Amino acid sequence: MYAATSFFSSTQQFCIFKWDSNAWTKLEIGANGILSGIKTLAIDKNNILYVSNDIYPDSKVLRWNGNAWNQIGGLFTYPNTSSSITTDNNSSIYSSSNGSFSVAKWNGLTWTEIGPGANALNASNIIIKLCNDPIGNIYAGGRFNIYNGDSLGVAKWNGNSWLKIGNAIGRGSVNLITALCVGVNGNIYVTGDFTNANGSPYVAVFRQ
Repeated sequence: MYAATSFFSSTQQFCIFKWDSNAWTKLEIGANGILSGIKTLAIDKNNILYVSNDIYPDSKVLRWNGNAWNQIGGLFTYPNTSSSITTDNNSSIYSSSNGSFSVAKWNGLTWTEIGPGANALNASNIIIKLCNDPIGNIYAGGRFNIYNGDSLGVAKWNGNSWLKIGNAIGRGSVNLITALCVGVNGNIYVTGDFTNANGSPYVAVFRQ
C-alpha cells in the first residue's frame, strides 16, 4: 500500500510512503522527484506505481520505474488537467480531465479519449474520481449528467460504451461524488457532497 503526503520533505519534494505490513518507508524518489502536488495514485497488476501530479496550472501523469519518475505523454494543460487516474486488468492507465469532462487512455504513444462518437461519455460537468472493478471495468464519478441527459454522477465503461449506474444520488444542490470504489462482489460505494432525507451525509451503495 502507498500513501502520498500533502507537505514537503526536507528536500522540498512531496513524499510517497510504502507500507510493508510492519512500517511505513519513504519511497526513494531520486533526482527526478515530485516537486508539486500529488493528486491521485494508482497501481497496475504488475505493481507499477503511477501518480497524477499537479504543476499549476497544468498537470501530468508519472510512472515510477524503481529509481525515478518518468512522465507519460505530454502535459494535461489547463483547463484540461488530470483529475484522477486508474488502471485496468491489462495494466493500461486512464486519466480523467476536468476541462474536457472526459476520460482518456494511454495507448503507448498518446492519450486518447475512450468512447468517442456515439459511445462518448459526454459528461456535462467535472469528473472527480476514477476506479476499476475486479474484472477491469472503469468507473467515473463526479458531478455530471451523461450523454442521454440522465442526472447521476457515476458512469461505467465496459470496454465498448459508457453505461448509466443508478440514478441521482442523495439530496442537495451539488450532489458531488468525491470518492468511489468497487468491492470484490461488484458493489459500488460512493461518498460525496450529498445527504439523505434527514440531512445527514452517508455512503451510498449500488448493488450490481
